[in-house]
Amino acid sequence: MRIAGLFALTLLLPLGLWFRKRAKSASLSAFSGKSATAVANKQFLFFLFISAFFIRGVLPGFFSSHYSFVPEQTISAVGRIQSVTEKSVRLTEVSVLEGRVWKRVKDVVYIYREAGCAYEPGDWAGFSGRVTMVDPIIYVSVLYPSGAFHYPYQTGPIRRFLSFGRGIANAYAEHLESILPREEAMVAAGIFLGKRFEGDLRHWMNDSGLGHLFVVSGLHFAMLYQIGLILISFFRVTDPLRTVLIMVFLGFFWIVTGCPVSSSRAFFLILFYGFFRIFSYPASALNLLGAAAILLLLFQPSYAQDIGFSLSFLATIGIYCGYRFSLRTEKRIARYLLPLTGAMVFTTPITISQFGRIPFLSILFNILFVSVVATVLLIGLLISFLCFLLNLPWLSAIFLHGLTPLLRLNTAVLSYLGKSGGTLAVPPELSILFWGLAAVFFLTALSIKDPVGLTTT
Repeated sequence: MRIAGLFALTLLLPLGLWFRKRAKSASLSAFSGKSATAVANKQFLFFLFISAFFIRGVLPGFFSSHYSFVPEQTISAVGRIQSVTEKSVRLTEVSVLEGRVWKRVKDVVYIYREAGCAYEPGDWAGFSGRVTMVDPIIYVSVLYPSGAFHYPYQTGPIRRFLSFGRGIANAYAEHLESILPREEAMVAAGIFLGKRFEGDLRHWMNDSGLGHLFVVSGLHFAMLYQIGLILISFFRVTDPLRTVLIMVFLGFFWIVTGCPVSSSRAFFLILFYGFFRIFSYPASALNLLGAAAILLLLFQPSYAQDIGFSLSFLATIGIYCGYRFSLRTEKRIARYLLPLTGAMVFTTPITISQFGRIPFLSILFNILFVSVVATVLLIGLLISFLCFLLNLPWLSAIFLHGLTPLLRLNTAVLSYLGKSGGTLAVPPELSILFWGLAAVFFLTALSIKDPVGLTTT
């Protein structure tokens, strides 16, 4: 089985590099306009999103009352469970009872997880507890023995779809654990499904500067889009049916991932791109991004204060700006590095202001992992996942054994960077400098003229 796995890995390496070349900027591909006025008009939704985000996110309390937490204060509150870790539960849409008035909270709140309590994302939780930490993260220690309760929020078809997808994801994660060692299985589930780590891996990921590799994002959906195009081409299916079939496939994967912010942003971005592609309508990449953001904020206004939402969209804007800079150069290395540089320029202010950290050694490893290791792992895990869905666990196991060396390498790199300066501690005030750099980067990118005709990457 291991020999067959190594043989599968040798096949995945050139395949992964080829798909990476095809899918490099697929999530941002769009038709370019011939007129500067037309391009400005097609960016209307993007700037509308920026305005809405500023009002809802930067000006807290604009739409609802704001509640400030005080250390050692006892509170009673309710909120929706966004994610569950080994020791805590992350809550959004939190409201705190003050007197006889419920006051909305603009921040994400964490409560320490009760032993033996099966919390699920999407459930509603109520709790009474003592505020133990306020800056930079709000933590509440629940009052035992009856300080918290939760209720499954499964009404309606949308929640049932999410439960269905979560069941598939959990079944595949269990399959990974039955084939691979525990740490490698967690890394594989993190890269492919965005599953959260536990124990030392979680601390290494936070301090390594490689956390974005363990979030389902545009790289996943861009590759799936290209794979779907290639597979359907064997059956001579043309548009619009081809695009519809690919979007159904991407929608299934989106549900399996649990519909987090980054996954939703990538899915809606490609969904809008495919829709406009069917009608051959020229659409700006920034306009598509703005439309996806507005749709998410309509369904979940609390995303305006979510750090993950900000990081996801800022990274995409940075990749877009870096891509526009790459149009001015013929050097292949620069064309590859500029989008990565753009993503770093736009996300660094958030990591500094919120976490007091700045990338250091992780910069070099980002270039290596995004270009080779992460791409090959995604392709291999996708094939393994498809084999699992087709009830071929033995074939899935072959590819997983083949990926074991790369998964071990990934674990070793996480451990090294987590302990040896993957990120550096800096004062939060330094974020102002990087915000200015990001503004200059963005305005300069918009001033670059598009090449005549269609732009494809």
